[in-house]
Amino acid sequence: MKLIISALLAATSLTVASAKGTRGNNLKHVDGSDDSSSNTVVYTDRCANPKRAVRNLLMCVGNNDAVCAAAAYDPGFQRFHNEVFTGQISITDPTFWEGAFTFFPRFEFDIKFARNAGKNMASVRYIETVTSTYGTNLGLPASSVSPFGQVVVQHEHALVTVNNNCNIIKWDQYGDNKEQTDVDNITSGIFCILDPTTCMPSVMP
Repeated sequence: MKLIISALLAATSLTVASAKGTRGNNLKHVDGSDDSSSNTVVYTDRCANPKRAVRNLLMCVGNNDAVCAAAAYDPGFQRFHNEVFTGQISITDPTFWEGAFTFFPRFEFDIKFARNAGKNMASVRYIETVTSTYGTNLGLPASSVSPFGQVVVQHEHALVTVNNNCNIIKWDQYGDNKEQTDVDNITSGIFCILDPTTCMPSVMP
């Protein structure tokens, strides 16, 4: 159970941005990039467009597409928040993402700035908005009382490294620590309600 909790905490903190829309349209891109161009040069020794790889990941997450999101990563992926390594997670396993989407069915992304920053790197500044489940998909009565139905906004800037196949290797983000722990506390609170043996004193109902 602790491993599952750690994975879900990482998943929900890992995601990257925010925008307003419905499922299938939860990515707002405002940096004026040419990601839709079909004239991108193809390289064999590098990823041709790292920022497009990041944008594609966010679209997968915004669409709650577990298979698509898992496929965006390299198996050796590492995540850092404010220069602190956040631990290994099974991010290339769709089951990991299915768990994250169960607890947080809505991810919205608003990219404020994105650019390629050298070979196999992208710099992305964004706002991420996540909404926790209202409980019905967990077999519980609908509720908007914490930890259910909670909306958390995270402001982040990430330096993203990809491999030559454009799979994400490293996500090195900077942002507010409380915005991260708010999501962690919601996740722990839901687990506490589902399984009281997981309860920590600070999140017991």
